[in-house]
Amino acid sequence: MVASDAGHFHENLDDDRPAPLLHSMPGVYGAFDRIRELGGVVLPGHDPEVLARYPAVARDVVRVA
Repeated sequence: MVASDAGHFHENLDDDRPAPLLHSMPGVYGAFDRIRELGGVVLPGHDPEVLARYPAVARDVVRVA
């Protein structure tokens, strides 16, 4: 699942800590809960760590399965 702006970075979701700029705190925590309900692989929308967490198939391209 691409978390996009619901979770900017893995650490936001891992630590249950929203990004510093948000519109609605209850909305953010609701989005975090929904991401966890759906499960699977989570790809935060702005996290360069994605390139380190998953195997590379080409330069700046990773395989997520």
